[in-house]
Amino acid sequence: EQPLQFYLVCGDQDPAYEAVEQSIALLRARKYPAVLSTLKGADDRYPTPEQVEEIGRWADSLDRI
Repeated sequence: EQPLQFYLVCGDQDPAYEAVEQSIALLRARKYPAVLSTLKGADDRYPTPEQVEEIGRWADSLDRI
């Protein structure tokens, strides 16, 4: 009744970026709604306040949490 939805954020300079891209592809292949927000030029640091707001807007758009 309450399907899982995923929103992943990763910098394109993060060592884990390739693995995150693979995870998104696997989730989508299994028909899960999945969004990858790529932070250009960013590494593995915490997202900026603007990026955190974007995540909040996505979460607010969900029917249920």
